[in-house]
Amino acid sequence: YQVEWTLQNWHEASLPTIKWHDTDLIIATSGASELVLSFAGTASAADQFTNVQTFEPVSHSGIFSVAGDVDSNATNSTLSGSIHRGFLNAYSRVVRGTILRLCEVTAAKVNHRGNLCKMELTRTLHERFSACLEQQQRHNARPTQQRCDDSGSDRKQNTAANVTLDEDASSDNMEVSHEANCNTTKATKWARLKRKLAVRIDSKRTRKRANQKANQLEGCQSHGEKLIDILRELVTVALQSGNSVHLTGHSQGAAIASLLALDVALNFPQVPISKLFLWTFGGPEVADSEFYASAKQKSARFEEFLNDRARYNRFVTRAANCGEDFVTNVASKSLNRRVNRRLGGVQGNIVHAAEPIYVPLMAQKSGIHGHFMENYLRGISIDCPDHPLAVIFSNEKMTRWLAKRTN
Repeated sequence: YQVEWTLQNWHEASLPTIKWHDTDLIIATSGASELVLSFAGTASAADQFTNVQTFEPVSHSGIFSVAGDVDSNATNSTLSGSIHRGFLNAYSRVVRGTILRLCEVTAAKVNHRGNLCKMELTRTLHERFSACLEQQQRHNARPTQQRCDDSGSDRKQNTAANVTLDEDASSDNMEVSHEANCNTTKATKWARLKRKLAVRIDSKRTRKRANQKANQLEGCQSHGEKLIDILRELVTVALQSGNSVHLTGHSQGAAIASLLALDVALNFPQVPISKLFLWTFGGPEVADSEFYASAKQKSARFEEFLNDRARYNRFVTRAANCGEDFVTNVASKSLNRRVNRRLGGVQGNIVHAAEPIYVPLMAQKSGIHGHFMENYLRGISIDCPDHPLAVIFSNEKMTRWLAKRTN
């Protein structure tokens, strides 16, 4: 596989110091006809905010409210049931993030470390972000001293402001001392103090913005492009061209990958999904039984996709005492009681769309270790070489890393 793009830190438009959600993924290709989208799991406080949100009626977002299969009698109506609010928003509402291209468009620019982009698979990304990426590359190609001078101009101004501020402070102290001797009121002193504090706070904010600008990632900063639109276009174009598309992820990433698969299968009936594959590792529940029942009734091909073990694989670790990865069932164990369902916004029972494929965990009990990605990888490579899911990693560094991490 050749990793060609990364999309990092996609979040909702909000206050500068607050980020709702933090969606990350890498996009890779294999050969000339395979596209892979791999979503990252929980890695930040914003991700935790995504995880702890509850369920909401699927009609609330309007994401799943289009016509059914081309050859069915389904009408244009919203599905019933409930869906996880945090995962859905981390997929459909994030509009700001960083895009970084890790391959070269032309062979002339490929060096000993670079690779040539598979334009036929990722053309939509090039069309969307080529102008922004070229602008960023020109910025990165500028001499380092010039970039430092530009980003430091604000800091120079701040330094001058601080000198002036210190001079003002000393003179103010003299004035305050003199005015105190002249019985100046407390209100006047408080007004002067507030002015000095406001200047200092504004100076700190300006320095912080300058530092953030200087430390910006090399990639393109996108504002206003919805991640759901980017991914929909990328996946549907690839499938319509006869290519294979693999969606995968761990933990929260598995949930977002699942939503992307559901979105394509249900909302784009003209797009063939015979070459759409979903691989999840330790993924939590994303919807309830009423949602899946109404979706199957609306779309026959959706039900076929969920039942096809060649296209939909849900991996779950299981220890010697039959204990499973606790994250995969945390929502159902918390909200499947009648009172909790009402509080959590759940209409049916929280369930998975398919039965699990168990990955052996070499431990007596599962615990928190059963959710670690390295144990999923080790379970299908080192510990059980004769297992039907066994994988031989050709990269020796990967094998050594797994052995060291899981000893």
